[in-house]
Amino acid sequence: MREDGRDPRSETDILPKYDDETGTVNGDGAPDGNAHTDKTETDEEKENVIGRQLKRKALWSVAALVLAVLSVWAVASQARTLTEGSVIRDLKHLKPGWTVCAALSMIGFIWFEGEAIRAILQGLGIRIPYRRGFLYAAGDVYFSAITPSASGGQPASAFFMMKDGISGAMTTAALVMNLVFYTEALLASGIIGVLCFPGVWQCFSILSKILIVFGCAVIVGLAIGFHLFLRMPGMLEKAWMACIHIGYRWHLVKQPDKHIKKMHETMDRYRRSVSMMAGQKRFLTKAFFCNLAQRISMISVTAFIYLAQGGKISHILQVWSVQCFGTIGSYCAPIPGGMGVADFLLLDGFQGILNREAAVRLEILSRGLAFYVCVLISGIAVAIGAVRRYRREQKKETDNKI
Repeated sequence: MREDGRDPRSETDILPKYDDETGTVNGDGAPDGNAHTDKTETDEEKENVIGRQLKRKALWSVAALVLAVLSVWAVASQARTLTEGSVIRDLKHLKPGWTVCAALSMIGFIWFEGEAIRAILQGLGIRIPYRRGFLYAAGDVYFSAITPSASGGQPASAFFMMKDGISGAMTTAALVMNLVFYTEALLASGIIGVLCFPGVWQCFSILSKILIVFGCAVIVGLAIGFHLFLRMPGMLEKAWMACIHIGYRWHLVKQPDKHIKKMHETMDRYRRSVSMMAGQKRFLTKAFFCNLAQRISMISVTAFIYLAQGGKISHILQVWSVQCFGTIGSYCAPIPGGMGVADFLLLDGFQGILNREAAVRLEILSRGLAFYVCVLISGIAVAIGAVRRYRREQKKETDNKI
C-alpha cells in the first residue's frame, strides 16, 4: 500500500513504466511520479558497494576461464578417440532441428529468469520491458558462472535494477523472492527427474551419490534461509546489524550510528515491499513457474543435443533425469559455475546409460552449449547493457550542462 492508502497494483493504467528516453522506471501514479525512483543516500551507497563487488567479481573471470579449460581437458581425456577434428565432425553431423531446439532452450534459461523477475516487480507495481528483464537475468547468469557462490550474480542484477530507478529495498525484496522460487524450482525439477526415470539413482557411483545428496541439502538450506528472510525480516536486520558492529570493531565502518539509522530506514522499506508482494498470488505463481521453466529449459538442452546426435527417443527421459541430478549435485561445492564437479557428475551419470565414448561426446557438446555458450551470450548482453547505460548517462550530463 502507498502512503495515500491506495494499492498501485490495482491501478493498472498508472503502473510505473520503463522510460526508454531516460532508461529509468518512473510514474507510479503518486503526485510527484517518483515514489519508486527517489534515490536516497542509502540507495546511492548501495550502488557504489555493488559496483565495487562487481569489480572484484570480474577478477574471478580469469580463474573461471582457467577452471573451464581444465574441466574440458579432464572430460576430453576420458575418450581416446576424441580429438579436435572429431568434435568438429560431431558438430557437423548434428541434426539441425534438434540443434535449434537445444539453442532455444539455452536462450530460454536466460529469458525465463528475466520473466520471473518481471513478474515479481509487477507484483510490486513496477513495469519494465522484456529486454530489461533479460538484462537482469543475463547479469545473474554471467556473474554466477564466474564466482564461487550460486547467488553471486545477484549484485549484478541489483546494480542494473537500481540504475533503472528501482529502490534498493524493492530490489532486495524482489531478488530474495526470486531466489526462493529458484531453489524451489530446483527441488521440483529433481522430483520431476525421479518421476521421469525412477532408476536414475543407479546411474551414479557412490561418490556422485554423496555429492548429489550434499547438493540437495545445500539447496534445501538455501530455500529455508531465503524463506526466513522473507517471513522474518528481523533476522535479516540482525545479520545486517552484526555486520555493522564487526565492521566498526575492525575499523572498517565509521559512524556506526549513522549506518544503523540508514539500516532501519531501508528495512522499513523492505518490509513494505515484502508486504506488497504477499497478496499477489497471480504474479508470484507466474514467477515460480517461470523459474521452473528456466530449470526445464537448461536441463532440456542436454536432451535435445542427445537427439541431435542421433540418440533414441526412448532414452530421452533417462538422459533428462541424469542431467537434472547432475545439476543438483553441482551445488555441493563453492566452485564458479560448478565447473569440474558438474562435469564429473554428468560424465559419471551418462556412463550409466551410454558407453564411455558416447557419454564424453554428449557431456562436452551439451555442457558447452548449456553453460559456456550461455555464459558467453550473457556476458555480451551485460556488456551491451553497461555500454548503453554509460552512453545514456553521458548524454544526460551533456544535456544538463547545456
